[in-house]
Amino acid sequence: MAASVYDIVVTKDADFEVEFTFNDADGPLDIEDYTFQGEIRPTPGDNTSNPVEFTITKIDQDEGIVKLSLTDDDTSDLTGEKYYYDIVGDDNGGIGTRTILISGRVTVLPAVSKDWPGPA
Repeated sequence: MAASVYDIVVTKDADFEVEFTFNDADGPLDIEDYTFQGEIRPTPGDNTSNPVEFTITKIDQDEGIVKLSLTDDDTSDLTGEKYYYDIVGDDNGGIGTRTILISGRVTVLPAVSKDWPGPA
């Protein structure tokens, strides 16, 4: 399965979520036995910086749907404007075949509204 390319836009100091549906030649990918890892780095292959890691949640295992999340603390760690990411899936709980399922660029936009008071 070839990795899909999908660029994302993240707002600094804000929570971020996006859902992806993974498919193979037969339709939706059954991800029941999959484990996932996803990182954001300044350049592909950069092993010197600390990556920002996605929280990856299986939404529908039979339909291949996962949610990627970052907290506002995670996005505050993104100090530049351009990054790269990928999502790697292992089809046997960490001891199987590792495949890059999706990758792309991350654009970080500054937050415009500041000092949001939250719920009253």
